[in-house]
Order: sequence, then C-alpha cells, then structure tokens
Amino acid sequence: MPSSIPKRKQASVVEMLEYVKGLNIDPIREADMLWIAEE
Repeated sequence: MPSSIPKRKQASVVEMLEYVKGLNIDPIREADMLWIAEE
C-alpha cells in the first residue's frame, strides 16, 4: 500500500551550497549555519 505522505526530495550538496550563498552565508567561515540549508 503506497504511503500518502509525499517523500521530500533530498537536496544535493551543490544545491545546498547555492542556497547558502544566496542567503549571504559563507559556507567556510560560517559552517555552523549550514543547518539552515538542510531545513
């Protein structure tokens, strides 16, 4: 029986880095902020 809950697409590393840069977060200096992109 198929689940009625849609599966979330797993973002690639490249997509996450592009998103982080769009938020003006430096992925090297502000690595502790990368969780934002994962959400």
